[in-house]
Amino acid sequence: MLPTITMKKNLLVLFLLLSFPFFSQTKKDKIADHIIALHQKKFDFMISKQFDSLSLILGADLKYIHSNGWVESKEDLLANLKSDKLVYEKVTVSETKVNLTNHVAIVSGKGLFSVILENQKIEIPLMYSEIYVKKRGKWLLLHRHANKLS
Repeated sequence: MLPTITMKKNLLVLFLLLSFPFFSQTKKDKIADHIIALHQKKFDFMISKQFDSLSLILGADLKYIHSNGWVESKEDLLANLKSDKLVYEKVTVSETKVNLTNHVAIVSGKGLFSVILENQKIEIPLMYSEIYVKKRGKWLLLHRHANKLS
């Protein structure tokens, strides 16, 4: 009976040690992880054409600035995605960082974007930043700006 109790204690200690990073995660870290997940969901919604879901995370005053200087509002972005003027085929994010201040999250990232713009296939490496603001308990994308990487 003694070896069973010792083994259970050892397993409990091992579990606690392995789970410590999860429990020690700060509130700020949890918010940052949530923003990164939301940021990735946005791309997933664009690729899978889940426009209703995408609409729920876009702020009403969205400014979506592309690397060529093209600026879209929330309505413009959704309309252009629905009409296939702009089609996101694949987004491979290679770097993501989140800076948090009160109810604002700034995402900086790099990635390779495979899109079709007006029936022309484009693969473009971009550096981008996105600003998310927490309104009524919900994080919304309000601004996005991308630049081509050389």
